[in-house]
Amino acid sequence: MRIIAVAAVAAIACLCSAPAGAQNYQFSSVTTAARDVYSACVSLSRREGLSEPRAACACFTGFMGGTMSDRDFEIASGLIKVGELTENGAPQTAIDQEVAAFLGRGFSEADINRVVSMIDEAGARGDAICGQFEREGSA
Repeated sequence: MRIIAVAAVAAIACLCSAPAGAQNYQFSSVTTAARDVYSACVSLSRREGLSEPRAACACFTGFMGGTMSDRDFEIASGLIKVGELTENGAPQTAIDQEVAAFLGRGFSEADINRVVSMIDEAGARGDAICGQFEREGSA
């Protein structure tokens, strides 16, 4: 799946016992990470020629969120943000600021390397699960 490759290049809430309808999904690092991963996936996939990436990106976001701890999912989100800045040709100062903010939240180089490895390992399985929802065509 293309977004898994993008996330690797970026090298870049608990669902407790309350019923799903009773939970507040607006304010948590996990829901923020999920929105960021989904938005980046849609944006990058459209640039790569997918006409309707929303289903595949929703699948990818859920797949990655389900295979990672909350902390690792947040790290993946941060890596994707840095990757987006790089892909969009942002000034190096903006990229450096995002990296500094990311590291300032307590994430280490070892965390980054672990999550990049997880993303790489999940690639084939993610393709098998979510790739079926990709649709190519003009954006």
